[in-house]
Amino acid sequence: MDFDLPEELRLLKENIRRFVDRELIPLEREVVNDIKAQKELPQRLRDKVEGLGLWLYDVPEEFGGLGLGMMAKVVVWSEVSRTTALPARNLNIFGPPVSPILYTLEGRALVAMNRVDDAQKEMALAREALILIPASDADRLRPYSDNLRAEILLSERKSAEGVALMKEIEEQLRASPGPDARSQALIQLDSIARRARETEEWVLAELTAEEMIEQDPSYAGGYYAKGLVA
Repeated sequence: MDFDLPEELRLLKENIRRFVDRELIPLEREVVNDIKAQKELPQRLRDKVEGLGLWLYDVPEEFGGLGLGMMAKVVVWSEVSRTTALPARNLNIFGPPVSPILYTLEGRALVAMNRVDDAQKEMALAREALILIPASDADRLRPYSDNLRAEILLSERKSAEGVALMKEIEEQLRASPGPDARSQALIQLDSIARRARETEEWVLAELTAEEMIEQDPSYAGGYYAKGLVA
């Protein structure tokens, strides 16, 4: 059995190793006890990361990344673990953690095409991606994969489970602080309302529309969603 890495991943490993040796390890003393400096590293080193072709290495190609997948993440983690310059489980230096969202969007598109089995595969990839990012980012992004799970349940006519999960997601969104979180919540709620209408879960659709209005009374989408179920 051949345990050698494919050529693409071998080159990635060499690039990451050189990057860690030349750019990160020399910064350890400077940043290891300075959280502010650690947070500034992604911006500070972005040009060098892009120059090495490492930016968004795990993001699908159709979304502007390299699309190298899960094995690439294992390779990157094994090399980055050699330095203390980065916080544990934080690879934002290679781009923001957008993979869970992208897998979820792909899954939702597949649900809309009634390709539920393929959507479940995307959901599994989204959940795997959540494991590999910092807990704070994972908590912020988890409602996206949960939303996909709920849409799959509704598509499978498992209404009780799907509606219960969507209500749980709405509770999480309601508790999210800050204006950015509120904007994300509106996007998610709009998606829930749409899916509820498509599956004729009218009570959930109406409750979600009311939640959108409560989140932001100036958002016209909430009133539009309310009107569609009136």
